[in-house]
Amino acid sequence: MKILVTGADGFLGGHLARGLSRAGHEVVPIVFARPARGGELRVDLTRRAQLARLPPGVEVVVHAAGMVDGYAPYRAMFAANVTATQQLSSWALGARVRHFVHISSVAVYGPLALGEARGEDTPRLGYTLGLPYMRTKARAELVVARSGVPWTALRPPAVIGLGDTVISRGFFEALEADGLPWVAGASLERRVSL
Repeated sequence: MKILVTGADGFLGGHLARGLSRAGHEVVPIVFARPARGGELRVDLTRRAQLARLPPGVEVVVHAAGMVDGYAPYRAMFAANVTATQQLSSWALGARVRHFVHISSVAVYGPLALGEARGEDTPRLGYTLGLPYMRTKARAELVVARSGVPWTALRPPAVIGLGDTVISRGFFEALEADGLPWVAGASLERRVSL
């Protein structure tokens, strides 16, 4: 199967691209944060004209590209998480891609969703509450849902891995010690999954 993987220069996207390739799929890795290396394409998904560089015959898109940076201006995060997703899902529909896998985040449920059972009927409080990352990831899911392309959203919790630039020292220390700091409205029964 021919699979386009965005964010192949990131932690999740890189692992997904390598794993899918090892499983025998023809992988088209898309990178942005660094120059392309053997077999990769460097594409700025926020610039519609650059999507013309994407190859024909893609059957599945795994969209793992995005921005998680608490210091980035909202406009930049919106472009990376929402505009890029809108343009890519529109391209996928036109290219007759069979399925679009959107790597989203548990953050779409908002700031107090830690450890709760969640399903497709759980409100996405991230649309209006919380940090810019929460709002843009929730908005990106809505964009894909409305695009017309068959899709699946995967919402991992916090991802800690090589190259991660988001996890703060305080969060790390809380995980090593007695758990996460209190959040207004949180209860002792809540659990955090990493």
